[in-house]
Amino acid sequence: MRCALRSTKMKMTFEKWQRLSVKEMNSRCQDLNPYEEWSVFKAIELEFWSRFKEQKGIKKVHCGLGSGMGPFNSIVVTIEKGEKRTQLPKKFMSFPKILGRGCPNSLI
Repeated sequence: MRCALRSTKMKMTFEKWQRLSVKEMNSRCQDLNPYEEWSVFKAIELEFWSRFKEQKGIKKVHCGLGSGMGPFNSIVVTIEKGEKRTQLPKKFMSFPKILGRGCPNSLI
């Protein structure tokens, strides 16, 4: 029965995701399937760049499966070595932030 329900669920879109409350986003973030709903992940990357492009040192952003703590949906941000402290939220649109390789320890 669970498989039948799962296959009939509607795909998430970025527009639908934006309309969710923070509480709903938090509870549904890990249920998103990056293989089926890749456009949502890519749109979240673009939104991150849009909001934080003024901060120097952000080298790369990837929204998808994070590998640092077992695969789970996250946003991985790589900061160039030697950059000053960067102010980034712990979560972005309910995706936990992971700092990528080469990030100084002083980053938030």
